[in-house]
Amino acid sequence: MPHSSEQPLDIHQLRVLVALAKSGSFTQAGHDLHVTQSAISHSIRALEEATGCRLFDRVGKTAHLTPAGEQLLHHARAILRESFNARVALRRRANWGRTRLRVVIHPSLAEWGLAKAARAFQRDHPECPVSVELAIESRAVELLVAGVADVAFGVAPRNETRVEVEPLGMDELGWVVPEGHPWAVQGRVEASELPAQMLIMPPIGDGTRTLVDRYLEREKHSFVAHVETVGVGLTLSMVREGVGIGLLGDWVLTRPGVQTGLALVSSGRKGLRRAWSTMRLRGTVMTWPAESFAKRLGEGLVR
Repeated sequence: MPHSSEQPLDIHQLRVLVALAKSGSFTQAGHDLHVTQSAISHSIRALEEATGCRLFDRVGKTAHLTPAGEQLLHHARAILRESFNARVALRRRANWGRTRLRVVIHPSLAEWGLAKAARAFQRDHPECPVSVELAIESRAVELLVAGVADVAFGVAPRNETRVEVEPLGMDELGWVVPEGHPWAVQGRVEASELPAQMLIMPPIGDGTRTLVDRYLEREKHSFVAHVETVGVGLTLSMVREGVGIGLLGDWVLTRPGVQTGLALVSSGRKGLRRAWSTMRLRGTVMTWPAESFAKRLGEGLVR
């Protein structure tokens, strides 16, 4: 068969190849593609001429792939799949300029990586503006339900049926104390001393507070939160001023610009890991911009 190896294969003819290989019938392939049987036959002949190979053996009204046809079918499926993916990607990109990604994020998680995530996201997708609100998880759920936020990041609330949750990453909580604190000197927490400590804790409704309350209850530690506040920076300032001690992520003292004078002590033999999550309103689909932002935000967190 005369053919030219320089010419790219016709994508419509490849689509016909896939349809005929699936059904084995010229009539059915025409029905599936909404064209006539003769159009199917013409496309296959043209494809055989273009490739210089017989692609089907005809036995009565049934068509069977030849070895060459089997090989081309593998490539045809990959080409059609990539063509579809390209169309979807371009369609999504075209819509980005007309949408805004509305993000709600817990203040502590924001201090972990919001700036880097926003910079990387906007560098890759400058057409999609991002609005950010800092809020604890109970407030984040309210914003998702009200339809004024697209995605939220925090510690997923327990027994909250209005949102769908996907894992983002994890960190480990430890006690931040002054360097001269007995726990810092000993390198461990004395559980019996916990009730006497002045604790700086997140407020009720905060996902980390719920996690810590359950942990201390399980370990049979009694405590009183003498100060309730949100945010890593404010907690560190209070610890440094001697207001009390705080339970924070193990990364807080490794950040650039954090002053010395503080120590991080493990919360115990078993440790206390915090699972950060991506949250969206139940029944909605995670948009591509939201997926991209979540990926950037989760970079560096332990999976």
